[in-house]
Amino acid sequence: MSNYELINPDGSSVTPTTPAAVPALPGARVDGLVIREGTMDDLPFIDAQQQAKINKNRLGFLKMKVLIGKVDKKHVLIACDARGERIGYLLAQDQYLKRGDLGMITQMCVIPEYRRSLVAAHLLKAQFDRSAYGCRLYCCWCAQDLRSSNDFWEAMGFVPLAFRTGSEKTTFVDLDGVKRSGGRIHIFWQKRIRPRKADGSPDDTPYWYPSETSGGAIGAARIVLPNPLGTHWSDIKPVVLPAELLTLPPAPEVAEQEKAEQTTEGTKTRRRAVKPCDEPASGTLPRPHPRGGAEQAASGCGGGASGGVKGVGGGGGP
Repeated sequence: MSNYELINPDGSSVTPTTPAAVPALPGARVDGLVIREGTMDDLPFIDAQQQAKINKNRLGFLKMKVLIGKVDKKHVLIACDARGERIGYLLAQDQYLKRGDLGMITQMCVIPEYRRSLVAAHLLKAQFDRSAYGCRLYCCWCAQDLRSSNDFWEAMGFVPLAFRTGSEKTTFVDLDGVKRSGGRIHIFWQKRIRPRKADGSPDDTPYWYPSETSGGAIGAARIVLPNPLGTHWSDIKPVVLPAELLTLPPAPEVAEQEKAEQTTEGTKTRRRAVKPCDEPASGTLPRPHPRGGAEQAASGCGGGASGGVKGVGGGGGP
């Protein structure tokens, strides 16, 4: 067993910004574990893990151009064994939703033969150590049906603050073993990564979660709801509204406005109403209008160029 060593791409050691960022971890059960910054050469390994059958519906999927951007921004850590073979990776950043105090874990994966060897825990610690000191919190989203993954976040000291629903097209097996399509719940986990402030007092940075997310793989706005007090993360259920609540009545001011618009439209319709005139017999002149001469009657029966009628029907025109 040995502790990890965090090194730069050039081989130099990295000095953590906060040596006491998290409690000391036991040594990883991997001899000579090395955690280094990711490079472009690591992209095929990351992409292969995303597409592996064992990781289906577990990691999500990021396109290659997104992965390239992650490497460029130094958002990738790679775990290697003593032979230099890649055994895991972490995609994370120390800013999320434009908040400088909140970091985000996008993906983390360890190959099956090295799982339960504390590799993931040391990847996390390396990310916390290299984050800006102003970053006080780290968060992640995890599908509720991935029990072992959620157990890991809980064991690492993360708190389940909130939840949201995922894509309606995703097929998954829930915690009860039932295969479902749509309605997958995502748990929002968060952890304080600085046990103490600069003055030595305990860190009491308030927990925080977004009220809505609009990015992600499905690119749709999703409401985020708080985890009900006293509810375990595994017991959170999607909210199903009664049919009568799916179409809410309009607000009073909107209803009044719509009523006024309908009244105005009805008045305009009545003003445009036309009373048909008797067609004149062939070879005869039109009958004179009772209120005027032949000229007035002719202007009313043809409808005019605008299609309107003046003085015919409805008690007269404007």
